[in-house]
Amino acid sequence: MAQIDLGKLKFNFMGEWNNSTAYKKDDVVYYEGSTYVYRSDVNANGGTPPQNTHLGSVCDLMALGINYRGAWQSGTNYYKGDLVDWQNAKYLFIGTGNNNVNSFSPTAVGYTSLWTVLIPANPADVLTTSGDLLTRENDGIANVRLPIGKKGQTLKVIEKPDQDLPNDKNFDYAPFTGNGDALGTGMVRWLLGDERETYESITYTVTVAQVGSQNQFHISGGSLSGTVERPTLDIKIGSQYIFDVSDASNTGHVFAFRHWTGSSYPEVAVEAEMGITRSGTAGQAGATVTWVPTPASQYVLRYFCSAHSSMSDGIFATNFTRGQQHPVIYRSPTQGTAVKLSKGKTYTFTLPANQRTYSIKDTADSNYNPTLTGGRYEKGVSPTSVTNGGAISFTVPDDAPQTLSLEDQNGGGDSLTFSIRDRAFVPSYGGGDFNEKNALTSIKDNYREKTAGILQFTNYANMIGNTYTESLWALPDYLKKVGRGLIFGGFGGFYRQYGFIANREYMGGGNMWHNGSYDYTYGGGMGYDGQDCASGTRWYPSAGSRVQGYKLRQALAGNTNYAHLLTDLLGNSCDMLDDNGNIVHRFPKLMQVVGNRGIKYFLYENGMVWFAGYNGYGLMGDGGTRDRCPAQSPMKWYDESTSELKDANFPKIKQIVTTHSHTQDTSSYDYGSTYAVDIDGNLYSWGYNGYGQLGDGTTNGNYYAKRVPSSVFNGEKILYVMCSGYRYTHTMVITESGKCWATGYGDQGQLGLNNTSSRNDFAEVTAVSGSPLNGKKIVHIMMNQDGDAEGRTWWLTDEGKVYYAGYFRDYGQQTGVYDSSGSGTNGMPRLLTNSSTLWNSDDQKVIYMASTNNRYSTLWFITDGGSTGMEQKIYATASNYHGIQGTNISPNSHTNDPAQGNGWFGGEILFSDFGDYEDGGDNNRPNEAIGNWASFQDGGSNEKKMKIGKIVEIIPRGTPENTYNSVVLVDEHGSMFICGYWNYTPSRAAENDNQHYLRYQDHWVPYFIHWPDQPSQILQGGFVHTGNGTENGWFVMSRDGNVLQGGENSWYQRGNYNDSGYSTTPPTWATLDTNG
Repeated sequence: MAQIDLGKLKFNFMGEWNNSTAYKKDDVVYYEGSTYVYRSDVNANGGTPPQNTHLGSVCDLMALGINYRGAWQSGTNYYKGDLVDWQNAKYLFIGTGNNNVNSFSPTAVGYTSLWTVLIPANPADVLTTSGDLLTRENDGIANVRLPIGKKGQTLKVIEKPDQDLPNDKNFDYAPFTGNGDALGTGMVRWLLGDERETYESITYTVTVAQVGSQNQFHISGGSLSGTVERPTLDIKIGSQYIFDVSDASNTGHVFAFRHWTGSSYPEVAVEAEMGITRSGTAGQAGATVTWVPTPASQYVLRYFCSAHSSMSDGIFATNFTRGQQHPVIYRSPTQGTAVKLSKGKTYTFTLPANQRTYSIKDTADSNYNPTLTGGRYEKGVSPTSVTNGGAISFTVPDDAPQTLSLEDQNGGGDSLTFSIRDRAFVPSYGGGDFNEKNALTSIKDNYREKTAGILQFTNYANMIGNTYTESLWALPDYLKKVGRGLIFGGFGGFYRQYGFIANREYMGGGNMWHNGSYDYTYGGGMGYDGQDCASGTRWYPSAGSRVQGYKLRQALAGNTNYAHLLTDLLGNSCDMLDDNGNIVHRFPKLMQVVGNRGIKYFLYENGMVWFAGYNGYGLMGDGGTRDRCPAQSPMKWYDESTSELKDANFPKIKQIVTTHSHTQDTSSYDYGSTYAVDIDGNLYSWGYNGYGQLGDGTTNGNYYAKRVPSSVFNGEKILYVMCSGYRYTHTMVITESGKCWATGYGDQGQLGLNNTSSRNDFAEVTAVSGSPLNGKKIVHIMMNQDGDAEGRTWWLTDEGKVYYAGYFRDYGQQTGVYDSSGSGTNGMPRLLTNSSTLWNSDDQKVIYMASTNNRYSTLWFITDGGSTGMEQKIYATASNYHGIQGTNISPNSHTNDPAQGNGWFGGEILFSDFGDYEDGGDNNRPNEAIGNWASFQDGGSNEKKMKIGKIVEIIPRGTPENTYNSVVLVDEHGSMFICGYWNYTPSRAAENDNQHYLRYQDHWVPYFIHWPDQPSQILQGGFVHTGNGTENGWFVMSRDGNVLQGGENSWYQRGNYNDSGYSTTPPTWATLDTNG
């Protein structure tokens, strides 16, 4: 202790303050950077110096220091000298005592005088990183920093509307005529999202009975136990409450409502604003009071009898408070009056049914009159006015005045001011790619970022997109890599196998199907030796065996007759020889694999095709039926007279399809037929022909890969061929002029020839008199057939319209076209609906389509957005088992429903950020964002809640005669989104809640969610489904160079020996073991 003697002033310096020390008057202590002097004695444990300073008579601050307290936290008391971090700045507490109301931040209204800014936050216009740019914000006032983009990204200009409301959305305008309301007198106004959660519909029975000397309301129903005098009733927005006042005891009584003004409870003035409607006369049959609460109903807190003041009030308990946003509140009464709208954008406002007439007006117009039509602004407004409810759509023109208002014509002050803002554009970085590692380089080498014309490399078997018809109608740039849709519907035929294309060979494993004999196996169509795969499974990926063949050996040896086999389909070198003519690679790069678990075709970049597996129907195409199990063998080709094509006439194949790519039926290796197109536009067909599907004029099987005469198609070249699955096959081609020709099984009208007959020769679909396809150009075809005779076809024209023909059941379920007949056949193509729940085909053009391709087909379509201004819109229709559409329509409710628009009919797909998924415990998902693709883009209602790029792939999974189907979307950034049935939930920790979304028991989700715990972004063409029925699994090729797998693994179809069996535990991602 040190004594400081200043004459009459004497101080005792006691050093650092200690709670266990008693202090005397004139003692000086040091505490957290400041010095304090005691004015009176204090016992031990008498409180800290700042606390005593606050008392005023115990301690004084002698010298102020600074005490750094870290980030400001609600619930913490702060004292003079405390320094906190808040909103990137540092604030010093300068109040005379502590902040008793400790839940208010340094910038909270009414508390700023307690704090001073010691170090301000960096302004938005400070450049902090090399390469940063200074740009003007979309408000045209502030300068902001644009951080440097990532490697490979490009700087582009994007539109960033200066608006308070997300465009292309509907808003409910909800005025509230407050009678001295707590928010201010007169009219207050809300703009609400039109999303509604309907919790419940409850009917209460109201009676009047005497209690003591007074009558009182008594209520029964809902969760009430019996009849209760003036019970407190729980009210929730979006629910419906019906008060039955028909009992005779209600005669002369009025069941009415009161709202809170801040000081009293007057009667609700305009019941319609609260969602209250009345029907009939109290005390008479059928009399009701119905209440569908609106957000303004949060002020409604009591019910009473407006005819008898002596009756006591009852209480409503609401489960929401002012400030909560349910539904979304886009404009509240506390946010002022002017709402910013952007020129060029569209906004829709739904007005209340309150007997008023609403329109948009220009108050600066010389003819403006608040009670008449004078000053009404009509440009871009449709309709120009509504009375007693309705919606007004406003597309803001570029020459709109700076201020407009939405108002009623009754002069009652019911108006909402619009501040019209110019179009705003800002620079932004986009594109680019993620850093890639040099792992599994053979896979990455095979994946080509740029493909052109007919040269298309894929990563997985059967995962081939239609890029063949670009000459008829060019695809948008973002779809050029993947085409108009997967030609086989996304997945099929591989049962319990997995496999991927690794540069110059195919790597596969899993269930290498056999019939139980050690000597008689098909080796999975891989060229596996029979003895080697007798156990039926191969857990590690293997390439099988290949026979190089005479023609390729001759080409590598320098035989000029086969020199064309050293170049790819575009004439570029396949790099099999070095500059000195020495062999570098014995095979070209592998482009595509098509087939099923028992047979496979391997199409290489030089146009050669190898075959392996079951050959019972001559699928090898060489005239015999000997199985090709021990090795993959090169195919031969024949002309119209069955003469073998050799030397320079040996064709280069650009496309090959087989019925086996469509189905996983256990007997699907039977009744196969196959088709190919060469680079000169010739068609080849061979295999089973029981219904004329080969188009050769007979129904006899053909075991030679024989060319179809070009005269059949009037000399036109073939661009594209497609067939349906299994034995009841129908076949179609598209020619260079866009004509479509069909042959084969047609008993359900699937040929589109306006009949229900099969045929054995090609007929032109686009030349049928009276057909809507007559004279049209076809650019894409989807064909559906599921191991039985139920066939369907969908055509896409260069006008962006889709047409359907074939079998239908359940009023058109599985087709996307409603038919009141219930079930039947349809031979005349029909336009895929203009239903209001789907797209308007006169406005939006379909540019991509996909199907589960099984009996219970679900269809997805990507359009160009049309007049919506969006780059794409995505829709789904047809079957909706387990919510696979992704439209959030109740699954399984569609069967035999004759009402168009109910259940299965679908609409625009929805995405969800999965709400409180990470929090786990809250089943109501209060933070969940659900909306269409556009809502998650810049300016959308869900902007910045989840990143979704343009969707570039839709990859369905359908199994025969099965409703347990699923689908994956892939966006341009490599993110995956899933929907439908997932027996092996693709997550380590999916929330188990009462909404059944990916529940352990139910395994399905009815809208698209981001793939939980996706480990890395994937390549385009980098996802494939595996497994059969409910045994779903998946393979993924990531941009960082890895092949990842998950899901069911009972037959090692995941390529992971350590995880076998039917485990239902959530699977984990693993890198494929390629070492064997």
